[in-house]
Amino acid sequence: MTRRKWTTTAQRQWLEQRIPSFLEAQSKGSTSAFFEKTYNEWFEQNPVGEVTEMEKAACNGNGQQALRKKYKATSDVSARF
Repeated sequence: MTRRKWTTTAQRQWLEQRIPSFLEAQSKGSTSAFFEKTYNEWFEQNPVGEVTEMEKAACNGNGQQALRKKYKATSDVSARF
């Protein structure tokens, strides 16, 4: 059984195109700058979408709580840079 994909085919291709840049940044010890740039570009092209039924269910049906949780997850990642 294969794992469920979290990206579309286009998103996966977009990420794979950045592998050489990541390897270069890694060799130079500048992955923080790479990740910050990549993160910002990702969310420009792939904004946080609407809350899914699964996300609502995980918050006992509370759509607003699920939305806050979703936005918090993206902001927590950006705070690491």
